[in-house]
Amino acid sequence: MNYLKDLHTPTLHARQIHRAKVEWENTVDALPDAISIIDKNYRVIRLNKTMLGKLGASSYHEVIGSKCHFCVHSSDSPPEFCPHTKLLKDDQEHRVEIYNEQFGGHCEIIVTPYKDLSNETLGSIHIIRDINQQKQDEKEREKLIARNFQSQKLESVGQLAAGIAHEINTPSQFIGSNIGFIEESFQTLMELLLSIINKANHSEGELKNTLLTEIENADWDYLAEEIPLAIEQSKEGLTRISSIVKAIKDFSHPGGKLMKPASINAIINTTIAVAKNEWKYAANVKTDLDPNLPKIPCFANDIGQVFLNLLVNAVHAIEDKIGKNPTGQKGTITFTTTHTDHEIEIRVSDTGNGIPAYVQSRIFDPFFTTKNVGEGTGQGLSISHDIITKEHHGIIDFITKANEGTEFIIRLPFSL
Repeated sequence: MNYLKDLHTPTLHARQIHRAKVEWENTVDALPDAISIIDKNYRVIRLNKTMLGKLGASSYHEVIGSKCHFCVHSSDSPPEFCPHTKLLKDDQEHRVEIYNEQFGGHCEIIVTPYKDLSNETLGSIHIIRDINQQKQDEKEREKLIARNFQSQKLESVGQLAAGIAHEINTPSQFIGSNIGFIEESFQTLMELLLSIINKANHSEGELKNTLLTEIENADWDYLAEEIPLAIEQSKEGLTRISSIVKAIKDFSHPGGKLMKPASINAIINTTIAVAKNEWKYAANVKTDLDPNLPKIPCFANDIGQVFLNLLVNAVHAIEDKIGKNPTGQKGTITFTTTHTDHEIEIRVSDTGNGIPAYVQSRIFDPFFTTKNVGEGTGQGLSISHDIITKEHHGIIDFITKANEGTEFIIRLPFSL
């Protein structure tokens, strides 16, 4: 019996080893990572089912013995960043991130030494891991950081602008009151002087001649015409200052972070007024606003930021075309609003140089910019896209023609 037991022991061990091998292979095959073993000559000697599928092969025999760089990169030689090459030099683990359509986009390649029982390196264990979600999360995190930074910056600027507006508003009110007093007083003085002139005309003697001569020397006719005109122009200037102050206040504190019904037309007019110094030298800004445009639930502050970004971009596009501060030459920026039963449409067009074809697919990407260093962060359109699509469930798109200009189209639904 002991003899028979001893006879069957090696067979039992062999079965256990085989079972363990199968279980290990099944485990590796079940992993979502694409795993292979590469020898020192860059040949694939083992791979799991995930790797087989990524390579588009139907059997292991199609891949085993092939060069890894040919299988993964369709290249006759290893790429410069090849982590396997680095491992063969220093016998250390290496990681590299690549973008490979065959493997689904963004991937991380991890290689670790593959050794025999005597600890001699035979090659590397090669793992390709999908990191698309990680990249998307990083992108969203970067956008959130940029958005928060932009919001904080705008909040600081808003507080500063509101303070300045308050400081301007107070003396403006004094000036307005004083101009009103001067206007009334001048009218009284003019009536008094006309009465004196009338009486002088009906009198005789030296006093009449002296008075009429002094009035003529003072150029009374000119003063009587120009002083009221100067007062009226001063009143118009104060009205303009008041409208700018109001626009700054509205832009700085349009409702905070609460979504509530707001007038898109009013937000557009406020944005144009606040940003006048940005566009007045390069463009004429026109509006064609629907007078019956209903109010729409929105974050007014954020919508204003979108309009400001589009306005500033339009100015830059025009300046790129005709130059900064051109003599007697300006472009045109137009804001248009319309509505249907279920949405509001806003169009912002310019007569700039258009958006080049090679960047059109990327203009809403975060940190993407064609401007020189220091001229922009590449966040304006990315943030605008998020505000319209994510916060307001709307749509933002554009039409552009080379050397003719660009038109951005925004659609905001009445119900979110």
